[in-house]
Amino acid sequence: PTEYSTPPVTGTAVGDGITVLEEHLDNNFEPTEDDIDEYAEWLGLDPDADGDLLWIAREGLLAPLQDPWRACETPDHELFYFNF
Repeated sequence: PTEYSTPPVTGTAVGDGITVLEEHLDNNFEPTEDDIDEYAEWLGLDPDADGDLLWIAREGLLAPLQDPWRACETPDHELFYFNF
C-alpha cells in the first residue's frame, strides 16, 4: 500500500482509477428523515426502538470530515472514505 505523508490533492487519481474528492459544505443542508433513518441503521441503530438516539445519526450526517479523512470515488462511482 502507498503511504502518504500528507493527503493527496483533491482531484488526484491515487491508483486503480480512484479519485480523491473535494468536500463541499452546504450550510443549508438538512438531512431528511429517510437520510437519518438510513444512516442510523448503518450505524446499528433501530430508528423505531432507538428514537432517542437519532440525533447521533443526524449530527453524523452534518459533521465535516476531519483530517486526514477524504472522500474518494471509484471508477464505478462508488463513494468511500479513507484516512491518508
